[in-house]
Amino acid sequence: MREIDCLGEICPIPVMRLQNFLKEAMPGQEVMIVTDHSCVPRSVGEFCRKKGLVCRPEEVISGVWELYISLPEKAPSQEPAGLQQKVSGPISEK
Repeated sequence: MREIDCLGEICPIPVMRLQNFLKEAMPGQEVMIVTDHSCVPRSVGEFCRKKGLVCRPEEVISGVWELYISLPEKAPSQEPAGLQQKVSGPISEK
């Protein structure tokens, strides 16, 4: 598991560091972000929900959080849900 040390860093730095990690991360990989700012669990959690990642925050000591983020084993499809279905019938141009 990779650790991203964000002690002393305020938003949006932890989210940006997570984004950089995700560029090279492999499916199924996990990362832990360590932070001492109370806004980070919420902002990272929202980012993870939007990206389909699992984020589990734990306050390990008063004022210090470890955020455990899990990537899915298989990368989600890049196509919007509506485009994944096969379309039949003629295509009309306007």
